[in-house]
Amino acid sequence: MDNSCEVLLLCPTRRNVDDSNALPWQPRRFNHIETVTDDQSMASLQLFSGDATYSTSMRKDALKSVLRVKKEGEDDDYCPKTQAEELLEMRGKEKTFFYSDLEKICVALLCEPGNDAKN
Repeated sequence: MDNSCEVLLLCPTRRNVDDSNALPWQPRRFNHIETVTDDQSMASLQLFSGDATYSTSMRKDALKSVLRVKKEGEDDDYCPKTQAEELLEMRGKEKTFFYSDLEKICVALLCEPGNDAKN
Protein backbone atom coordinates (compact mmCIF):
# COMPACT_ATOMS: atom_id res chain seq x y z
CA MET A 1 0.00 0.00 0.00
CA ASP A 2 1.30 3.41 -0.95
CA ASN A 3 1.51 5.73 2.07
CA SER A 4 1.71 8.96 0.12
CA CYS A 5 -0.91 11.51 -0.88
CA GLU A 6 -1.02 13.85 -3.83
CA VAL A 7 -2.48 17.27 -3.22
CA LEU A 8 -4.01 19.03 -6.22
CA LEU A 9 -4.63 22.73 -5.73
CA LEU A 10 -7.31 24.62 -7.64
CA CYS A 11 -6.84 28.32 -8.08
CA PRO A 12 -8.85 31.03 -9.83
CA THR A 13 -7.70 32.80 -12.95
CA ARG A 14 -8.82 36.19 -14.23
CA ARG A 15 -10.94 36.24 -17.33
CA ASN A 16 -9.75 37.72 -20.56
CA VAL A 17 -11.08 41.30 -20.55
CA ASP A 18 -11.92 40.98 -24.26
CA ASP A 19 -14.25 38.03 -23.60
CA SER A 20 -17.53 39.54 -22.36
CA ASN A 21 -19.22 36.10 -22.12
CA ALA A 22 -16.69 34.67 -19.67
CA LEU A 23 -17.30 34.48 -15.96
CA PRO A 24 -15.33 37.01 -13.88
CA TRP A 25 -13.37 34.18 -12.28
CA GLN A 26 -12.94 30.78 -13.81
CA PRO A 27 -11.31 27.89 -11.96
CA ARG A 28 -8.27 26.36 -13.58
CA ARG A 29 -6.02 23.59 -12.48
CA PHE A 30 -2.83 24.66 -10.84
CA ASN A 31 0.04 22.82 -12.51
CA HIS A 32 1.78 21.84 -9.29
CA ILE A 33 1.08 18.52 -7.63
CA GLU A 34 2.83 17.98 -4.32
CA THR A 35 3.40 14.44 -3.13
CA VAL A 36 3.24 14.24 0.64
CA THR A 37 5.10 11.30 2.15
CA ASP A 38 6.12 12.29 5.66
CA ASP A 39 4.03 10.85 8.48
CA GLN A 40 3.51 14.19 10.24
CA SER A 41 1.87 15.75 7.18
CA MET A 42 -0.09 12.61 6.34
CA ALA A 43 -1.43 12.32 9.90
CA SER A 44 -2.51 15.96 9.79
CA LEU A 45 -4.22 15.50 6.41
CA GLN A 46 -5.96 12.34 7.59
CA LEU A 47 -7.16 14.03 10.77
CA PHE A 48 -8.38 17.06 8.84
CA SER A 49 -10.28 14.82 6.39
CA GLY A 50 -11.96 13.01 9.28
CA ASP A 51 -10.09 9.70 9.26
CA ALA A 52 -10.08 7.80 12.54
CA THR A 53 -7.88 4.84 11.53
CA TYR A 54 -4.14 5.14 10.90
CA SER A 55 -2.18 2.50 9.00
CA THR A 56 1.23 2.41 10.69
CA SER A 57 2.69 2.90 14.13
CA MET A 58 4.79 5.76 12.74
CA ARG A 59 1.61 7.49 11.53
CA LYS A 60 0.03 6.95 14.96
CA ASP A 61 3.08 8.47 16.65
CA ALA A 62 2.89 11.43 14.27
CA LEU A 63 -0.80 11.87 15.06
CA LYS A 64 0.00 11.83 18.75
CA SER A 65 2.48 14.66 18.29
CA VAL A 66 -0.05 16.63 16.22
CA LEU A 67 -2.73 16.28 18.90
CA ARG A 68 -0.32 16.98 21.74
CA VAL A 69 0.44 20.50 20.54
CA LYS A 70 -1.35 23.22 22.46
CA LYS A 71 -1.23 26.56 20.68
CA GLU A 72 -0.02 29.58 22.60
CA GLY A 73 -2.93 31.55 23.98
CA GLU A 74 -5.37 28.61 24.14
CA ASP A 75 -7.19 28.25 27.41
CA ASP A 76 -6.31 25.64 30.01
CA ASP A 77 -9.28 23.47 29.05
CA TYR A 78 -7.59 22.33 25.80
CA CYS A 79 -8.39 18.68 25.23
CA PRO A 80 -7.08 16.70 22.24
CA LYS A 81 -10.07 14.36 22.42
CA THR A 82 -12.52 17.23 22.09
CA GLN A 83 -10.55 18.71 19.20
CA ALA A 84 -10.43 15.38 17.34
CA GLU A 85 -14.13 14.72 17.90
CA GLU A 86 -14.98 18.18 16.57
CA LEU A 87 -13.00 17.56 13.38
CA LEU A 88 -14.79 14.24 12.82
CA GLU A 89 -18.15 15.88 13.50
CA MET A 90 -17.43 18.60 10.91
CA ARG A 91 -16.86 15.85 8.36
CA GLY A 92 -19.95 13.87 9.40
CA LYS A 93 -17.78 10.96 10.59
CA GLU A 94 -18.28 11.20 14.36
CA LYS A 95 -19.50 7.59 14.55
CA THR A 96 -16.09 6.34 13.43
CA PHE A 97 -14.39 7.76 16.53
CA PHE A 98 -15.42 5.10 19.04
CA TYR A 99 -12.96 2.20 19.34
CA SER A 100 -10.74 3.74 16.64
CA ASP A 101 -7.01 4.42 16.59
CA LEU A 102 -7.85 8.09 17.05
CA GLU A 103 -9.81 7.48 20.23
CA LYS A 104 -7.05 5.26 21.68
CA ILE A 105 -4.45 7.95 20.97
CA CYS A 106 -6.62 10.66 22.55
CA VAL A 107 -7.14 8.55 25.68
CA ALA A 108 -3.39 7.88 25.88
CA LEU A 109 -2.72 11.64 25.64
CA LEU A 110 -5.21 12.33 28.41
CA CYS A 111 -3.38 9.86 30.62
CA GLU A 112 0.04 11.45 30.06
CA PRO A 113 1.65 12.98 33.15
CA GLY A 114 1.00 16.69 33.39
CA ASN A 115 -2.15 16.66 31.29
CA ASP A 116 -4.86 18.58 33.13
CA ALA A 117 -7.61 18.12 30.51
CA LYS A 118 -10.90 17.23 32.07
CA ASN A 119 -12.52 15.32 29.14
